[in-house]
Amino acid sequence: MKIYLESLGCCRNQVDSEVMLGRLDTRGHEICFDPADAEVIIVNTCGFIDAASAEAIDTILEMAAYKIDTTPSRSHSNDSHGRPPTASNESFDGAGALPINSIDTRPDPHSESEGQLSSEDDAPTGQCRRLIVTGCLPERFREDTIAEALPEVDAFLGTGACDQIVEAVEGTMPFKALPDPITRQFQGHPLPRQLTLNYSAYLKISEGCNRHCTYCIIPKLRGKQRSRSIDAVVNEAAHLLNQGVKEIILVGENTTDYGTDLIPPQTLSIFWIRSHTPPINMSRKISHQVHTLGYPTHPMPGFACSTPTPHPSQMM
Repeated sequence: MKIYLESLGCCRNQVDSEVMLGRLDTRGHEICFDPADAEVIIVNTCGFIDAASAEAIDTILEMAAYKIDTTPSRSHSNDSHGRPPTASNESFDGAGALPINSIDTRPDPHSESEGQLSSEDDAPTGQCRRLIVTGCLPERFREDTIAEALPEVDAFLGTGACDQIVEAVEGTMPFKALPDPITRQFQGHPLPRQLTLNYSAYLKISEGCNRHCTYCIIPKLRGKQRSRSIDAVVNEAAHLLNQGVKEIILVGENTTDYGTDLIPPQTLSIFWIRSHTPPINMSRKISHQVHTLGYPTHPMPGFACSTPTPHPSQMM
């Protein structure tokens, strides 16, 4: 089948998207770059803040316009106009309801008001048969009415279920899969991966976070801190270089705490040493970007480190 994937949000999400595409390509599916050509459309969503959730919902509805039949292959309880029920318009406060302003303003297909579609000639064209939503949006609103509010969607996969993307595309799994994110394997080598760029790649060194800051829902979306072993990071870096990548950017939800959960604890300085000795002998540029509130306590020579605002605990 022809697959189109729309990836939203952060670079960690981009890695997940690339691995999902790699799995699908290995399975024999064809990746296309125009949703109008796709038989299956995947939207890998961000849900970190309300604006990201709203963008995700808008994108889902935009992609749903390419479906041949917007009736999903699952049952829903809709209102008299065929539209989904709505929960509330409250803002998300960390565990609240799905912000569904975009859904509430969805055009009513039964209305013939000016500016709304009223004929088949005006309808968008496409051949999509399945619409799949993955990532942080379904994970964030796992306890909410997301499935009922978006009946256009045929399957929802949380952040812990991206390894089930082949089953979701082929329709061999339940329409909703939301396992605990800590149960999934790291998304990277040796898993197949279709890189967005052939010269630059993100390399995940950890998943999740243990800090539980009151203003952040990363632990809810991605689970507790899990660091990859230095061997795994070095092996993936070597694999990317062998593919022709010239820039590798190390990323994680909380790179500051990398290795503190390993036994024995390890630091990125070990990666720097290992990556510059045989058989890898890395001579190309490597960037270390910190995608977290905090900063490396021991910045490494040769690494381009960003220095965002210190963590509140470090400012006391």
